[in-house]
This record gives sequence, structure tokens and C-alpha cells, in this order.
Amino acid sequence: MRNCFIRKASVYVLAAFLSACGGPARYSMPPQRQPSAGPDPPDWRSFVKFNDPDQSGFVVQDIGPGDGQAWTFDHPELRFRIRPRPGLRFALTIRMAGQTLRDTGPVTITIKINGHVLGEIRTVLEGVYHFEQAVPIDWITIGEPVHVAMEANPLWTDPSNPPGAMRLGFLIVEAGFR
Repeated sequence: MRNCFIRKASVYVLAAFLSACGGPARYSMPPQRQPSAGPDPPDWRSFVKFNDPDQSGFVVQDIGPGDGQAWTFDHPELRFRIRPRPGLRFALTIRMAGQTLRDTGPVTITIKINGHVLGEIRTVLEGVYHFEQAVPIDWITIGEPVHVAMEANPLWTDPSNPPGAMRLGFLIVEAGFR
């Protein structure tokens, strides 16, 4: 009798389970579309630190990879996509190495925004230098990348290397628009 009761209870539980398991409502797959062939949305990030994982995306030329700072070479250049706005300022933090200055003497770094000279940094001692200056709004064209070129004069060449060896400028720590 007990086995019969267990069998009947099992049948009732199984029937209740099966009737409740009609499953979720079924819907057809929505129509699939290809993404538009237009350009990717612009990266409006206007500042880079040389410990950022995406730092190379800002480099146009002559800046090595960095881990908190990066060596610049003959003609370092960065590119930013920014929204022009009144009061826009360009900021740059660099470090001058003592060995460089011992061999070259004072170094002047000229900063250009889209070909216009914004200002200079004159380095005479080893250490960190900060530069910040307002950028005239008419130097920036809406929708166009902003190019920042920096020229160090004189450049440093390792005296133990042959002529034509790599020439170094300064260590860049961070740069961009605020």
C-alpha cells in the first residue's frame, strides 16, 4: 500500500511538473542589420598621461613607449580630438635628464599647436617642468584633429654612439587640453 501511495504521488508530482513546464514564451528572432559603414565615433579624450595603456593612440611620431614617461626624439608630435571652446588651455609636463643637460647645456623646447608657436620651455636644471598656456580658439578647426609638435634644441646624442645615432630630446610625462 505504501509503494502504491508513493507511485501515485510521483505520478501527480510528475504531471504537475510537466504541466507547469510549458517553457518560456517563444518569440521569433528580431531582424538582423549590418552596422553602418560610417566612421567610428571620435575619441574626444583631450589629455594623455604616459602611463595610460592607450598612450600610443595619441602619438603621431618620434615619441617612444612610456611607463610614466617617454623619450622624445627629433620631431615629437601628438594628435588630439577636442571640442573647441573658449578658455581652452594646453598643458605639458616634461622631465629633463641630468646627463642630457650636462652634455648639451640648456635646452629650449618650442611647443606648436597646428603649426602656430604657443610658447617655449627653457630647461637649465635636471627635473620636472610644467607648461600651461591658453590656446587661441581660431587655431582649432571643428572636426579636425589638433596636432601638437614639440622641438627640443639642442638634441642629445650619446657620445659613445657613432654619428647618425638616435638623438633624444626630453622625457614627456603628460600633455593635453584643459
